[in-house]
Amino acid sequence: MSAQNLDTVRQSVLDRMERSDRLLRSLQDPLYRHVLRMHYLEGLTHVGTAEALEIALGTVKSRLAHGLDVLRKELARRKFRPSQYIALADGTSPATTPL
Repeated sequence: MSAQNLDTVRQSVLDRMERSDRLLRSLQDPLYRHVLRMHYLEGLTHVGTAEALEIALGTVKSRLAHGLDVLRKELARRKFRPSQYIALADGTSPATTPL
């Protein structure tokens, strides 16, 4: 991979992380935000997240479920269409996507 391609990939990853972080900041409750960030952005398993936060596995699962529900509602409030969820996840979201 050339240096230019590597820089493009690096920038794409940073852009996706920034968009994800902005979306997570829309969660008012840090309990949900931390669990979602650790599991989905940092790649920890449910068990790993529970161990890192020193909470029960069931608590991690319920916070993930509730946090995702809150995010879905926030995206719906911002009038995201389902195709935009996919674009946001794969990093192809247009610059006009409201975050």
